[in-house]
Amino acid sequence: MSGLDPQVVKQMMDASDNAPHAQAKGERFELLLKYVFESVPNTLVVHNSASFLGSEQIDLAVANRGGFPGLPDKFLVECKNYSDPVDSKAVGYFLYICLSRSAELAVIVASNGLTGDNDELTHAHSLAMTAQALRCRLVVLTRDDLLGLANEQDLVDLLEERHLAAFSTGGIGA
Repeated sequence: MSGLDPQVVKQMMDASDNAPHAQAKGERFELLLKYVFESVPNTLVVHNSASFLGSEQIDLAVANRGGFPGLPDKFLVECKNYSDPVDSKAVGYFLYICLSRSAELAVIVASNGLTGDNDELTHAHSLAMTAQALRCRLVVLTRDDLLGLANEQDLVDLLEERHLAAFSTGGIGA
């Protein structure tokens, strides 16, 4: 991949938003995030994998081969292009998947954020404390974050800052 182009991000976001049904909207959003993460050099992305028994689906698995210097070697990404904030049930299920794989970083890309309040750790935000105690940090990116990326280094910096925020606060890196 030769780098992140903000125009491509915008076009892919529009394609997801204008998809004819929810499944197509989700699939196009996942492809957008695959493009975004693959834009970072020394990064390998596996899209749409399933658990051994087929009971769990992973949107993106990312192998960090040095492209994200401050992040773990491997992490999982959940892509949610919902019109509303993502609720605690969806966040909890994703964290369960991450914890069952001993992932140290869980990234949720939620177009409209999560339910609850990050400062008060309510609703979906409260789950980050439990995950943190089990050595998994939760980072959230939003639609505005994606549309604000000028290049792949912006993504690297943003994820590293959010990861550090999750580490230092014991909550969500948001």
